[in-house]
Amino acid sequence: MSAWENRDETQYEYHQGNVNFDIREGDIIIDGGGCFGDTALEFANKAGEKGKVFSFEFVGVNLEIFNKNLALNPELTRRIEIVQKALWKNSNEELFFSYDLQGDGSGAAKCVPDKPQNIESSYASKIETISIDDFVSQNNLPRVDFIKLDIEGAEYECLQGAKETIKKFKPRIAVCIYHKDEDFIRIPAYLKELVPEYKLYLNHHTDMIEETVLYAMID
Repeated sequence: MSAWENRDETQYEYHQGNVNFDIREGDIIIDGGGCFGDTALEFANKAGEKGKVFSFEFVGVNLEIFNKNLALNPELTRRIEIVQKALWKNSNEELFFSYDLQGDGSGAAKCVPDKPQNIESSYASKIETISIDDFVSQNNLPRVDFIKLDIEGAEYECLQGAKETIKKFKPRIAVCIYHKDEDFIRIPAYLKELVPEYKLYLNHHTDMIEETVLYAMID
């Protein structure tokens, strides 16, 4: 059994009534927060042979597992490109990042915190940023159909750096908004400002405070 086939991935889908929010055949996808690659594999399978997934992940431990999962699914590997940069509102900045050794979460900051909350996390490492707008321009992407963001609290800043992409292509967007309380208000407001015709949907995927996802689409 392939790695992706053993995962019940519904977090970045929304199906209610006549609304079917999901990956479509041939989609060009921005996967913000690739982690272990299971979501990228799911996306690549759904997008089919003409689809493409650009998965942004920079944590070494995650990348090791990501590449092992790609090796288990060679038929999907060519549809996935790993980008080892942090999505942000501006490109070519350096962010310090931490990694929770007790889990799979990471976080980035503009400066080194005085007292890390978790003593097993370290802000000793740095990563270069890129905005979605710059990435799309630099890679001459003909369009972007789907954006997924689960990047540990940097979602709003990332969307700021995707302004032109969103306005031009009006992609379907699945963005986690539970990392920061203010994101429940500012992210939907920002998306509606960019694309007034967006229809917004909300779903929560656990019985805890994590995994609240906002979905935006125009059809």
